[in-house]
Amino acid sequence: MLSIYTNLNAQGAQVQIGSAQDKIRTASEQLTTGLRINHSADDVSGAALANRLDTNVKKTATFIQNANNGINMIQAADNAVKQQQDLVSRMKELAYKAENGTNTSSDRALIQKEFNEMAKEVLRNETNAEFNGKKLLDGKLNAAINVGSGTENQINVKIQNKSSLTGDKVADFKTVDLSAIKIGAQTLAPIDAAAGKVTDAADGAKKINDAIALAMTTAKATLKTTPADATALATMKELTGAAASVNADGRLVIETPASLAVTGMSTAGIADASTAAPRLALIDNTGAIKIKLDGHADGDAWKTEVHDKLAALSNSYANQRADIGSSQNRLQFTIKNLQGTEQNLSKTLSSTQDTDFAATTSELAKEKVLAKASQTMLSQANKSTQEVTQLLQ
Repeated sequence: MLSIYTNLNAQGAQVQIGSAQDKIRTASEQLTTGLRINHSADDVSGAALANRLDTNVKKTATFIQNANNGINMIQAADNAVKQQQDLVSRMKELAYKAENGTNTSSDRALIQKEFNEMAKEVLRNETNAEFNGKKLLDGKLNAAINVGSGTENQINVKIQNKSSLTGDKVADFKTVDLSAIKIGAQTLAPIDAAAGKVTDAADGAKKINDAIALAMTTAKATLKTTPADATALATMKELTGAAASVNADGRLVIETPASLAVTGMSTAGIADASTAAPRLALIDNTGAIKIKLDGHADGDAWKTEVHDKLAALSNSYANQRADIGSSQNRLQFTIKNLQGTEQNLSKTLSSTQDTDFAATTSELAKEKVLAKASQTMLSQANKSTQEVTQLLQ
């Protein structure tokens, strides 16, 4: 039908032009921003997914940074502890030199001067070594490195100045009663630890450690349901790192994370007393030197009063380095895992929201051609009204 009021061909061409122009505008925006989704209307579900993925990528990157910062702190601590080891090594050298019978008291006094300076540096380093304002060697470092959401994704880095208490040599452990042992405020009550039940020092140490483990397990279970439980928190504080062992001389040793009172051990040759950090046997907190390099009766006295104390201090630093080295290795593996997660999240985010330039440029070229063709057809449709005038002539 030929009509002058309704030009259907022109209307159809206008619709096609509008559609092509919209697609050209969308493609141009995608090419300009590099993003396939610039408005939620572009892809409703895709926009929500992209937002979640982007948040997770940034969160994972933060966890990686946290772990790297933790490693930096550990390396600073490791260097500080290594300096302590070097100082103790030098003091050991001086002690063996002073023990030699060719020395006079005057010679030993001269050696003592350097020994004292080394001891003072041990105390100074322990007091002042820090990372980002956090003390590293004061025995209180407990940094939770956050590598995920929740407590289970926190890696605790601890450097403790563990304290110990060594018992006397016990001839017959059948007389030993460990059932009343108490560390700090924690009553352990080891199973089968009454008189006649303990076979030897190793058996006694095992029963004490089993009691410590049971108390810790009970406290952890309580804290899961009641995080602020004061009794459970105190148990964790006093028993984390506590252990019993047997030294080379067959004596029972109690070790605690800090100086704590130990009672109920008198039958095992350990009088009620507080555990003490090995460093205190060298130099106390006021700077007073506790180890003297003169006045020892014989080689056994030198061993007990000098060399064993330095060896205990050296071993404590070796244990500290082992602990923090293990934490560093764990963090390094954690970083590798997080990097893999970040990479996979980024791939998914890219496929969800990024512009496919090859497909989009092809689409843009097609829509430009269609828009041009529609404009041509609109021009032709508008000329159709001229046919009416020709009929009227």
